[in-house]
Amino acid sequence: MVREKRKISTLAAGAAGSQTQTLLQEKDTEIEVLKAQLEELANSNGGGDGWNEIPIDAIKPLSIRSGSQSVYQPRKYFDPVALQELAESIKEDGLKEPIVVRDTPEGYEMMDGARRHEAHKVAGLVKIKAYIRQNISDEEALVYALTTDALKEKISPLEQAISVVDLLCLKLNLSETEVKRLLFAMQNDAIGKTNSDDRDETHHHKAQIAHGVLNSIGVALGTMVNSRLKFLDLAPKIRQALESGKISPTNALLINKVNDRHHNRLLKEGSLLSKKDLQGLIARLTKEDKSTGIELENAFTQNPNSIYEQSITRMQELSQSPLIQEDARARRMFLDIYERLNKLGKYVESKRS
Repeated sequence: MVREKRKISTLAAGAAGSQTQTLLQEKDTEIEVLKAQLEELANSNGGGDGWNEIPIDAIKPLSIRSGSQSVYQPRKYFDPVALQELAESIKEDGLKEPIVVRDTPEGYEMMDGARRHEAHKVAGLVKIKAYIRQNISDEEALVYALTTDALKEKISPLEQAISVVDLLCLKLNLSETEVKRLLFAMQNDAIGKTNSDDRDETHHHKAQIAHGVLNSIGVALGTMVNSRLKFLDLAPKIRQALESGKISPTNALLINKVNDRHHNRLLKEGSLLSKKDLQGLIARLTKEDKSTGIELENAFTQNPNSIYEQSITRMQELSQSPLIQEDARARRMFLDIYERLNKLGKYVESKRS
């Protein structure tokens, strides 16, 4: 996903005020045209004048490049059982709805139909029916892909969050962090937590464009801020499990709130548990954590020297472990403990003086 500033779009440039409104109307019209084209293609009877058969291997995922950064196809995970069922249906009855690709100098790029494309691979087919669209810009391609996925409710909350933020990055020429900051500010204004009158014209200009994008794809600002953006902050291991369909979106968010030392267990059991059962397991683990903390506190009160000696011994053992040198995460954790000890030492010294 896009993490640096974009140079693709100039949509955020220009004057505010009436020009902003005109821009919004133009982009809304553009998206409505794309929706109409999608509906027209979906209702088409096919035939030589409407679609072509192209090689499966000639189609690549949608990839929008900006310097060293890229925006990729919104759709990434496909349920294997459903994919197999679709593959069997295609082998038996053929493809009822051709996919949509754009023609680029590097070849065909997927705009709509990634699941059907994957099903053809599963079915062992070498060609697929496709509508080929010419002269499609990066922004148009991403809007089209995101709009079709939103209309057909095909993408997960994580995929939607990534795609919407990427789209806003393109349109506003902002980084991911800046887009998230803008959306949070818009939500705070909407609920009265902050006063929008205190914000400058540039903010209002960007906020209007962001509202237009969200409205066009049917995503409420509150949903985006309170639900979707949370998925972008998932721990890598949890995000990977969600992307591969091993856990549900709800369970992913629940696990992400828990101390990371419990993640492996929760990811293993979370795939089999309902939301309620997972909440029960998390509550038990949290209670155990508190109990452990109380036990350590009592042990320190009774014999502080013992805790001190155990800590020193443990640090010495860890410092000699090859894993500390080989594993980046283990090394960061070790250095974090060392830094905390230094801070504690400085704090104690400051109290003595």
